[in-house]
Amino acid sequence: MLIGDMAYDSDPPDKELKKQKIKMIAPHRVNRVKPATQDGRKLRRYKRR
Repeated sequence: MLIGDMAYDSDPPDKELKKQKIKMIAPHRVNRVKPATQDGRKLRRYKRR
């Protein structure tokens, strides 16, 4: 798992990490247009970082 801040909320890097079987945990930006990909359970890890 990789934990990042809101700057890492982007679909292309997320897809590249998925290919390498790495899960990205980053809260979504406020102005995100596409549907959410994170749920609250994963974001709890972000809060505890």
